[in-house]
Amino acid sequence: MKFGNQLIEEIKMRLKVSDIVARKVKLKPRGEEFVGLSPFSNEKTPSFTVSDQKGFYHCFSTGEHGSIFDFIMKTENLTFKEAVKKLAKEANIRIEDGFNQTKNIEQINKINVLKEILKETCKWYQENLKRELKTNSFINELFKKRNFNRNIIETFHLGFAPKSFEATYNFLKSKNFTTQDILDSGLLIVSQKDKKKYDRFNNRIIFPIFDYYSNVVAFGGRALSKKQVVKYINSPSTLLYKKGDLLFGWKQSKDETTLNNNDLFIVEGYTDVISMHNIGFKNTVAPLGTALTDKQIIKSWQVSNEPTICMDGDTAGIKAAERISELILPFIKPGYSLNFVQLPTDQDPDSLILLNKVNQLNLLLKNKISLVDFLWNKLVFGKNFNTPEKKAALDEKLKDIINKIKDYKVRKNYISFFKQKF
Repeated sequence: MKFGNQLIEEIKMRLKVSDIVARKVKLKPRGEEFVGLSPFSNEKTPSFTVSDQKGFYHCFSTGEHGSIFDFIMKTENLTFKEAVKKLAKEANIRIEDGFNQTKNIEQINKINVLKEILKETCKWYQENLKRELKTNSFINELFKKRNFNRNIIETFHLGFAPKSFEATYNFLKSKNFTTQDILDSGLLIVSQKDKKKYDRFNNRIIFPIFDYYSNVVAFGGRALSKKQVVKYINSPSTLLYKKGDLLFGWKQSKDETTLNNNDLFIVEGYTDVISMHNIGFKNTVAPLGTALTDKQIIKSWQVSNEPTICMDGDTAGIKAAERISELILPFIKPGYSLNFVQLPTDQDPDSLILLNKVNQLNLLLKNKISLVDFLWNKLVFGKNFNTPEKKAALDEKLKDIINKIKDYKVRKNYISFFKQKF
């Protein structure tokens, strides 16, 4: 990966400020933050704080303040580039030299333009929805059925893209954005037949997607007509947006004090997040139309040491949970893991809530199981091991799991756990 904003964000996503600072400062937890004696002054009363959620440290005795890069630069007397290289190595990110300053400035300017386009479009979609809710009975009924009340609409910045194939494009052109920039924002589709430009999200309810700094970087759209073949679509990858990096609902979860209880629920879709939010589980997020990635899980560890995976209760959801349980093994470390919830067949959080089965959902969430138990149950449930050959096969599968774990202490404890179970 080359030097630039993407590399910086990748490092921040993979490394916690407290983990880096704790190598030089003895930290103690205090609420959502950590506190310790300042490394920049000889103090006796701790005034040095670290916030993983906000991504910075602050020293009240000296006024020193900054990110993990600033901390490394100041405590190890390194340049910014040297600090980035050091932290990239710790985050297992390979970086490329040959940083082109001119090219980077051009890219930054481009990124700023794209952000402005999406910001203006988001506001416009919201205004469209307000107007439609006054006159469109179909959308009104849909929102009532889904419990998308005024608070939900405002909290999640929901919008509406008009049925016209050119409305979004014409709106942005009226704001003096170029055709190329509008294309690069991911809002248009170019027909392979006639090369005409069409609005990607026409006639859809819009779910804005935010980055970890609350900037609109993409959209999700839910079809309003049965003639629309794909029910849900997302923006394509752009300079601002990579599907496997972000989590829908992060902005809303981050803004809530519910994260104080260190719980975070990871569900499958937009409506699952919103329904969970509606019944009080405001600390809920979801991947964006793709399988959950290690990057997203590592990011979730910034607010919860053990997020709870709550995939749908269908075959695809069960397989997704099993894939996640092995995907995360190389990254687990002391204190950081996952929990799992198995939902009823063909149900998801959204459907259970709409069916007024909130008590059942609460019970399922309360009885979540740990990663290690999930892995063990996956291997042995419904099977018998009444022959040496079957036991040997189970032993091999357990070894495969253990060999994926990189952290020595965790691997050692997994060996002990499986040995007792075996």
